[in-house]
Amino acid sequence: MVADTVMTFEFGLNRGRWPSPAVVLRLRGRLYTARRFHRLMVWMAPAVVAISGGWITAETGRRP
Repeated sequence: MVADTVMTFEFGLNRGRWPSPAVVLRLRGRLYTARRFHRLMVWMAPAVVAISGGWITAETGRRP
């Protein structure tokens, strides 16, 4: 069970089957020039902030 948790943390939700788009772009040398990828990351930023904020709120609420 611990190994499964570590694998999920290390490789993300895809469990290492496919590399992330950022890794692929980096290996191809196009990470810093991929406009569509950058726009997608900017579009996803509010969701990442909301998820992180919700997680922090939930974990803080568990404290005795």
